[in-house]
Amino acid sequence: MSRYLKTLSISMVLLLGTLLPSLLHPAPAYGCSCAEQGGVTGKLSQSQAVFLGKAVSKDTLAKKADYGRLRGYTFEVQKVWKGTLGPKQLVYSIDGDPASCGFSFSQRQTYLIYANTDQDGTLHTSLCSGNLKETQAQAEIAELNRLAQPSPPTPLPPKEQGPLTRIAIGLAAVIMIAVAALLVIRRLKGKP
Repeated sequence: MSRYLKTLSISMVLLLGTLLPSLLHPAPAYGCSCAEQGGVTGKLSQSQAVFLGKAVSKDTLAKKADYGRLRGYTFEVQKVWKGTLGPKQLVYSIDGDPASCGFSFSQRQTYLIYANTDQDGTLHTSLCSGNLKETQAQAEIAELNRLAQPSPPTPLPPKEQGPLTRIAIGLAAVIMIAVAALLVIRRLKGKP
């Protein structure tokens, strides 16, 4: 029995000695794995929106999605190769490190963006989409110019007046008419 306990003790020490370093210093796990997209032609065909834009703002709060938290970035759109985009475009990416396939955009930097629409109709992109800083994207931009005619962003239609705006305008008009009527009545009564 004592030989059995001695063998078991040695086995446990060896097992702990083997596992302990990996438990104390775990290796990072990388969950993002991107499939080959077939170059510029593949990225263009797989994307619903392709544009060149300058990152002008980053949302401070991220919205929730099934696959993680999304951070919104607003871009000033300069050229559009695919999709209908306004002069300013909001694009979401997974918030976090590249291991989660998120792409973090630096403000005041211009990027070539490949994006798709999400379930709620908003644009989203990821590390696997093929986004590049403009300085690294010259060859792709030249290829996109060859494959698709670039266009400027679509101007936004004038905003329609909502019901609150119409109520505020109507209320202001009623107040102005009331003040004018009060002034006329005071004048007719001879009061300055």
